[in-house]
Amino acid sequence: MSSSSSSGSGSSGSSFSSFSSFSSSSDSIIGGVRPRQKPRPNHDYVNDGALLPMYSMTLGQGVNMVTVSFPMGGGVSGPKGADGSEGEPGGSNCSAVANNSTSEPVRYQDGAILYRQVDITGGVFGIAWGHSREYTNQLRDDDEVIGVNGYCWLTPDHEYLNFFGGSAISLMRGADSSVWFDRGSGNDWVARYNVRMTLTLSGSEYVLFDPETQLTKRFALSGKLTSITSTGGVTAQLTYYGTGYLQKLSATHDGVTVSYSYTYDSGNRLTSVIYSGPKGGRSAYYTYYTSDSAFGYTGDLRTVEVRAGTSISAPLVRRAYYRYYGSTYPNMFFHALRYVLESSSWDKMVSDGYDPLTASDAKLAQYADNYFEYDEWKRVKRETVRGGAGTYSMSYADNSTLGFDYNIWYTKTTVTRPDGSVEVVYTNYLGQVLLKVLKESSSPTSKVWYSGKTYNGMGQEVLSVSGCAIDQVSESLPGLFTLKSDTGLVEEKEWVSSGAAKGYLQARYERRGNNAGTRIKLEDYSYTSTALSG
Repeated sequence: MSSSSSSGSGSSGSSFSSFSSFSSSSDSIIGGVRPRQKPRPNHDYVNDGALLPMYSMTLGQGVNMVTVSFPMGGGVSGPKGADGSEGEPGGSNCSAVANNSTSEPVRYQDGAILYRQVDITGGVFGIAWGHSREYTNQLRDDDEVIGVNGYCWLTPDHEYLNFFGGSAISLMRGADSSVWFDRGSGNDWVARYNVRMTLTLSGSEYVLFDPETQLTKRFALSGKLTSITSTGGVTAQLTYYGTGYLQKLSATHDGVTVSYSYTYDSGNRLTSVIYSGPKGGRSAYYTYYTSDSAFGYTGDLRTVEVRAGTSISAPLVRRAYYRYYGSTYPNMFFHALRYVLESSSWDKMVSDGYDPLTASDAKLAQYADNYFEYDEWKRVKRETVRGGAGTYSMSYADNSTLGFDYNIWYTKTTVTRPDGSVEVVYTNYLGQVLLKVLKESSSPTSKVWYSGKTYNGMGQEVLSVSGCAIDQVSESLPGLFTLKSDTGLVEEKEWVSSGAAKGYLQARYERRGNNAGTRIKLEDYSYTSTALSG
């Protein structure tokens, strides 16, 4: 499916004091794990017509595992507005902010760490493939989910299908990128919320096509990924050990072979990934804690080394070290990540005469790239970065009126940033940002910046509102804010509502405040279906 487009082109008087007071009950120090009071529903969604991330978790005893999706991305940086501007004296600037996480990043909605590392990337003749790792502190309430890279670590490249009776299938990938399908007609399965992937049961296999990547993936009835084919006709084959774990991915084109090989320890934890291609290769090696200790539990990922060749003796590219809340923290949830030490920080620590693997927590804290503390619901409540150079504090509050609606706020997150500025973010029940309030400081007279979002019934953004267009702000208002009649920039989007292009962007406009008469079309899209060759 192809598209074409054509292009066509103050200060806020609102006040932060218009917010009602709302105290959070989750500011207590580290405690035992217990189920969230408001379990997230079995839901995923898209924004701007594109797939958004999600994660899986078990919602308490006797409740089936469900998958919930949340957007991810960098947060606001800088002590002033989102664009670093000062704003107008006594008022707000008009910059819009819409990211769903802090800049480090931690997700606003549930305090999830969004830590991701790509160890190997090389691709396979136009097929995206590599090895990346994602840590999540919000995967399951029992925390005993072990991936091939250890507890609470997921590997997006190791895709598989997970079956939920005869009514739903999930394409399981990373902590924030899985996709859910519901049964359609015949052997077809329909992706939720305008995700454009198609999934079909064809004989003894499931066939998935992704129009965004133009890749066709085939899965066995057991859910294992068996092959990936590009539109150019190149097919990568996957083989597995008898244990069911991935052994090799390989493809040959014009006499040239590219492969990824995998080895595991006796606990089925990944010990190496070796990429071999026409111009050489790269490899990654992993070690794990082998016994419960103050630094981690058995099976927790300990070290990573990436090397510029296909053997462990090849030149070192980078390394990382991870330390957890171990057995000396009985009230902390299992496998909780505490310190992250990246390669340059490791080198600095060694050059100063310290062994990162044995150094005390106090010494490691002076060098660590990230340090995390958690509240009783496993949400990050404090993060220190770059060896103590900056600290973020987070607190969370839930709306007393539960509402499964895209335009009703569900969670209020308050972030105090290293420079003293305060960010208050309201998200809906799926983690989409409804309103961001950025205060220059905690002082009631400090400058304030706003930005807001409104969504349609499919969770797609229809309004993006700058602070200059916001008139009133209050937790009691539907959608949290109202618009000025004829002031401030508002971006509006329309979406195709029917036909083959349903869910695709139809048009984009700008207007002043709530004045439809000032609406100017910026872009208009039309779509045609095109048969793929090869």
